Amino acid sequence: MCGALCEDRAAGVGRYTLRHNLTGGKLIYGLHSGEALDVITVMLPEALLALPRLHYVRGITKTKALWESGPASAMVQGAIIAEHSALYSSNRLHSMQLISHEPSIVHGEIADAKEFMRLIKNGRDAIGQVAFFTYVIDLNGRWCFCRTGCSKIGDVLSKHVVHNKGRRELLYAGEFHIAKDGKLIVDNNSGTYGPSPVVLQRVARVIERAIPGLRVEGWEQDDPRLLRAIAKSPTRCPPKEREEMLLRASQMIIDREEQDAHAAQAAIAAAAAFHDTRSCSWNSWNLSSSEPWICQ
Repeated sequence: MCGALCEDRAAGVGRYTLRHNLTGGKLIYGLHSGEALDVITVMLPEALLALPRLHYVRGITKTKALWESGPASAMVQGAIIAEHSALYSSNRLHSMQLISHEPSIVHGEIADAKEFMRLIKNGRDAIGQVAFFTYVIDLNGRWCFCRTGCSKIGDVLSKHVVHNKGRRELLYAGEFHIAKDGKLIVDNNSGTYGPSPVVLQRVARVIERAIPGLRVEGWEQDDPRLLRAIAKSPTRCPPKEREEMLLRASQMIIDREEQDAHAAQAAIAAAAAFHDTRSCSWNSWNLSSSEPWICQ
């Protein structure tokens, strides 16, 4: 009598593949780092496949180069596919293989939120700072993600189009991080695919269904809370951009509070006007009417 959970498990929901990419780790975390870049793929419920396909954003510089520039685009796509192969490979330097007993590829099943948090190292880097992950949900319902970084190489390796192997379409894309309260905060921050915020909460619910016990909340990419979280993460935001992003988030909060105040005042005024048009004094009752409760 376990219902949807048993059906999901039978269909492979929650099964994952974890690839320890040591070369990627050296590129992102530093040449002397022994930390691997973990690239993870998780199967999500079939319910997600009912989402409309998401096409890339037309007309912007990077998508023109990828898909709208004729022969030149073929060269760029070839480079993206090569990046994808490098990201999803499990290559390890021979010298590191000798001192590491950790397998390069791990298959398993996420039984609950605790197992997921272990898989992503509690959403923190090696020194306990909040880590951000880029993700895509491909057309087969696979949730593919890895940590991103504020360095150029970290950003390039974790691009959404690289996770999606250069394909024009997917189901959803963005970033996620773990908040202080343990919630998974998922967003729609992808310039290449421009995911609609309308679908974001639905994506959050699907991830919750795939990982029992995990609390998931969707924040739109222009949410001031998200901007603040990015700005405060040294692993995600370059120092030179931090102050500007915090100021932007603060200004957005002020603007939204002003908009809410104006909306509230307008609602009060509208209610008062409606009341004035419908109000009646005892002298206005039509006592001779068959419906004396109607105001004249």
